[in-house]
Amino acid sequence: MDKFEGPQGMRSEYRIGLVRKEGPTMNSTMAQDTIAAISTPVAAGGIGMVRVSGPDALKVVDRVFTAVSGKQAEDTPGYRGLFGRVHDGQGEIDEAVVFVYRAPKSYTGEDVAEICCHGGIYLVQRTLRACLNAGARAAQAGEFTRRAFLNGKMNLTQAEAVADLIAAQGQQSAQAALQARDGAIFRRIHQVVEKLLGVSSALAAWVDYPDEDIDEVSDENLRASVYEICGMLEGILKGYDNGRLLREGISTVIVGRPNVGKSTLMNLLAKSEVFAENKLFATLDTTVRKVIIENLPFLLSDTVGFIRKLPTDLVDSFKSTLDEVREADLLVHVVDISHPDFEEQIQVVEKTIADLGAGGKPSMIVFNKVDAYTYVEKAEDDLTPKTKENITLEELMHTWMAKLNDNCIFISAREKTNIDQFRDLLYKKVKELHVQKYPYNDFLYQTYDEE
Repeated sequence: MDKFEGPQGMRSEYRIGLVRKEGPTMNSTMAQDTIAAISTPVAAGGIGMVRVSGPDALKVVDRVFTAVSGKQAEDTPGYRGLFGRVHDGQGEIDEAVVFVYRAPKSYTGEDVAEICCHGGIYLVQRTLRACLNAGARAAQAGEFTRRAFLNGKMNLTQAEAVADLIAAQGQQSAQAALQARDGAIFRRIHQVVEKLLGVSSALAAWVDYPDEDIDEVSDENLRASVYEICGMLEGILKGYDNGRLLREGISTVIVGRPNVGKSTLMNLLAKSEVFAENKLFATLDTTVRKVIIENLPFLLSDTVGFIRKLPTDLVDSFKSTLDEVREADLLVHVVDISHPDFEEQIQVVEKTIADLGAGGKPSMIVFNKVDAYTYVEKAEDDLTPKTKENITLEELMHTWMAKLNDNCIFISAREKTNIDQFRDLLYKKVKELHVQKYPYNDFLYQTYDEE
């Protein structure tokens, strides 16, 4: 491994399994054995695939697969397919196609065979067990990519990009991962290293020959070189931040008083089961989920309810909420519209946000529990001025919408009232923040209607 791959390698170790805190580590002996794993999702589907890689990969496949043509995988040239049947000690498993890839022209740089059968969970798992019984070892997480790295098929930044490509949930994140896999990041790091080596070489020469005039070590040239290197490093770091945004999306945090429906709203958006109960501090830990609306990904966090004075024994639990609010890109302030003092509660939450130094962040207000809203209807002959108890929901909606324009919406998370409209508004807000950070490309936001 070239030394300039080191820093990136440190960040990549655990993602591709180069170093593990527990379990066996890759050594020269393990690198010589044959591994197998299911390489498609463990779910019912049209096709399921078991990948086998290693020096005995084709021998293992020949023990569990019989081609209709009578040919052996071990005698088959690379980039060829064989049709036949997979079997084990109990009998035939399924019809299958085996694809053969010869070293070094394979993903791992080793002999590789891919057994493709019908995608039933039982069929694929039984095929894997057959391969393991035939002499293969169950692959560790990321071990195929790890072997590709160890066999010189890719560098560390490219290996890390494989994980990003698999996790990509949008066109832009996939494009960024493809560029990294093709070596774009590696080349930029290499350019920095070359610049640093040039400066260090010039300084070493100046130390050895101080009487010589070496233009590279003049104050002006050194300053220019250092500024250029710093600029290149800043560009790489910015690219990392942008890449993280593409992978994770805008950080959106749900805030509000206790029991206003934050967790219920979280469940609707994230399609997950976040604990929701009508009691004080039902949610104590920050819950984070990745949400996709249209094809736009973003992180959604549920937080502890804001109150005037936090009990001492809950300070540590509340700290994660404080951190989430400070680092958020967008705040979604949920309000219980049915509470008689909801306006005062809004002020409490907004003051807390301001005290945290997050008062200027983009935000929107979600007035929840419209299904529980009540009012006192005045008699026709009652000429006294209306109080807030006499204001209808429609009147209240017009009042706040006039005040906040499109920064508020009225919903019922429990009854799913106006949820589609809320998703549209949230998408608009998140999209605006994405556009600010990615003004150069808008294909992430395109939608396509079925013909």
